[in-house]
Amino acid sequence: MFRGNGAATEFLALDMDSSGNALAGGTSSSSSIVSSSATPNAFLVYFDSTGTVKWSVAFDNVYNEIRAIAFSTDGTKAAVMSDVESGSQTKAFLIILSPLL
Repeated sequence: MFRGNGAATEFLALDMDSSGNALAGGTSSSSSIVSSSATPNAFLVYFDSTGTVKWSVAFDNVYNEIRAIAFSTDGTKAAVMSDVESGSQTKAFLIILSPLL
């Protein structure tokens, strides 16, 4: 199971590959998900086809939230779109994860 400690946590993006593995992301202020006190921060979690968490990562002090996720057609990599606020501007970043495991 993947959950926070009661602080605000939102899953905002999800994709599943053809084998049933899922990559989910969002934003959290939970100290059990993100370690930075400057929150909220983006996080990603990778579930295998049985729902077991294989890995998770928090982007402390870098990105605010994960906005979109897409697996490649062969399931070997994923594209993740995130954002960060800089002053009055919001900037988007694309992260390519390869390999996933």
